[in-house]
Amino acid sequence: MFCCYAKESYARYRNSNHSCGRILSGIADRYRLIADILPAVQHADRTIPLIRVADALVAGFDPERAIGVTDPKDRHVASAAAAIAPCVLVTNNLKDFDFAALAALGVTVRSPDDFLTDLFDANPPLLEAVTREAAANLTHSTPSWDEYLTALAERHGLPKFVGRLRSWNPKDVEEPAAPDGP
Repeated sequence: MFCCYAKESYARYRNSNHSCGRILSGIADRYRLIADILPAVQHADRTIPLIRVADALVAGFDPERAIGVTDPKDRHVASAAAAIAPCVLVTNNLKDFDFAALAALGVTVRSPDDFLTDLFDANPPLLEAVTREAAANLTHSTPSWDEYLTALAERHGLPKFVGRLRSWNPKDVEEPAAPDGP
């Protein structure tokens, strides 16, 4: 889902070489990974998003830099985030990061659930559309919308975000006022 959001240029996905291999191998089945190519390519009846690896890699930081009491095993992540601050570091591994020390460097640390909930609160129609696109991009299964949301909440730890999606009514969005005059 993060890749769909980044693909639409609503956020920039960034990573360091230290953890890039793990993440890229996890999404390689769904996304073609090419450096410095077009943002998407038509393939048969669908558009395949391309992650521009050269743009996603963070360089020029000290992977051993101690930032507060951040766990030494996560120094490379904290240091990479500080190198591109201001930014949001999205992780489920909250306990290993020094929030105050990172905040002083312009880095906000958020869980995926909190991050997506914040984005949803800022633009519900966009996040609903991106989430539906992510569901449509599944290749090994085709769950219903409700099944997909249940999996996001229960298996992927996104209960707040899913709660927002389920309670949101598109009719709640105000239509722009019609212009006056002919």
